[in-house]
Amino acid sequence: MMKVREKWKPSLAWLLALAMIISLTPVMAVTAGAAGNYKDGTFEGTGQGYGGAVTVSLTIQDGKMTALTSPSHENESFWGSRNVDSLLTAILSANSESIVGVEGIDSVSGATKSSQGVKTAVMDALSKAVDSAFFASGEGTEKNPYVVETADQLRDFAASVDAGTSYEDSYVVLGADLDLSGSNWNPIGTETGTESIFAGSLDGQGHTVTGLTIQASNLETESNLGLFSTLDRKAKVKNLNLTGVNIEIGAEDAVLRAGAIAGDTVSGENSDAGVGTWLDSCSAQGSVKAETQGAKLVFCGGLVGRANIITTITNCWTDVNVEGISRGGNNSAYAGGILGTSGNNAKVINCASFGNTKAVSPKSTNFGGMAGGIAAMFAGKAWNVTASGNAVIGNGGSAHKWIGALFGDNTISGMTRSGNEYLYPDTGALRDYGYYSDGITLTVEKYVASTGEYESSGTTDLVPAGTGTLANDTVFAMSENVRSVSDMDTQAFADIMNANMKAVTKLMDAYGMEGLQMRQWELTDGRVLPTGDAWVNAEPDSSIFDSGSGTE
Repeated sequence: MMKVREKWKPSLAWLLALAMIISLTPVMAVTAGAAGNYKDGTFEGTGQGYGGAVTVSLTIQDGKMTALTSPSHENESFWGSRNVDSLLTAILSANSESIVGVEGIDSVSGATKSSQGVKTAVMDALSKAVDSAFFASGEGTEKNPYVVETADQLRDFAASVDAGTSYEDSYVVLGADLDLSGSNWNPIGTETGTESIFAGSLDGQGHTVTGLTIQASNLETESNLGLFSTLDRKAKVKNLNLTGVNIEIGAEDAVLRAGAIAGDTVSGENSDAGVGTWLDSCSAQGSVKAETQGAKLVFCGGLVGRANIITTITNCWTDVNVEGISRGGNNSAYAGGILGTSGNNAKVINCASFGNTKAVSPKSTNFGGMAGGIAAMFAGKAWNVTASGNAVIGNGGSAHKWIGALFGDNTISGMTRSGNEYLYPDTGALRDYGYYSDGITLTVEKYVASTGEYESSGTTDLVPAGTGTLANDTVFAMSENVRSVSDMDTQAFADIMNANMKAVTKLMDAYGMEGLQMRQWELTDGRVLPTGDAWVNAEPDSSIFDSGSGTE
């Protein structure tokens, strides 16, 4: 598998070991490094085996494992009969010269699953020993966060997440603008799976990261790529600007997900009010492209390739040209200005997209390519959003037309059926206050399904969201406040977006969303952007008073 990494350089044996560990059990992976990548001290870890939980205690000195014991077992009688000490001795011996992990250590005879629990516990302890001294300062608390001030520190931070440090409940901030130009970026977190990904809070503090480049042409396994690979459901990224993004990845036969900030997010617990992974007050400019030659799905977005259940994106904007291609068969390619696809109850609130989108699946006679200015396929809530980029889809003669100025496809998730119609809940519209430029061009390309060769193309009607051929298909774009606008670069349009905020706040309150705050729209460098001060409702809530109108 081609990895886009240029940081710590573990041995080939360890990389093979890591791959085997990931395939066997969902443990937190730890990448071995040279002496000094681990802190000296004693660390505990816990794993789950057939006989219950087991805890181990390991001691590291000068980058070597010097002691490894198992002080407690959940089921003493079971573990006592499994000769755990012999397994611990073998692991300690293998790591006595340098830390290489646990793979290749023979399991205790007759206790394979239990042995894996011991190995998981060792890996958990190692993840806690990763040295975070590379930060410029800080302790990782909200009041004293870890500070990243150089590109090298950001690379080391990424390597520490790869190595198993999730930073859950920890805080990281940027203390300066960073330039990543001139090298291939290794995403923060492992690119395949969710074993080692970021689960903390990253605050860019308004700083800009320039030159994020990921070039990988022959990825062999399902991969998630961006500044981060995948963001955990507890992760939050805010106040971060990316410019000069250049992501172009390819695979022979693998699922690909790519976005400037992250390729994927982890689903949260599905609910109207849930927030989950949260991107707030971020921007991205550049290009994102992913292409697979096989019959595999491709997800591309200006910020996120796939935003899973209850992922929330607020006050963000993008100017990213997004392209997704799936050449091999009937699987779809998705390209969206903010995100490629979403899970249920994902939220896009107070966001803008300016880039072009293109999604092509030339041999597909099913859904084919799907593209939209906000998202290619959307199953959540979207309020106060704008898009002004062109969109293109391609397929092998599909009757579907999943292309729109705002959305390629809005699903019926969260709606109720009444006869032949689907209705929004009484709580409020799931999508409202959406605007798109009347200068957008929507283009449909036709390919020969049997060969994938280009045949023809033509423009289609400018609509906010695409349609299919199913009997119950309807344009579920927004409510009655969707409109095309020719003057989206004026103060007057900013005033329109700001005037919507009171109504959008009521919708958020109706659905029980707490902690989300919108920024005011402002005209900046010829664009209307959600980058102003936090919006505050200046009108008093008259319902708290017994009577009166507040006049003299």
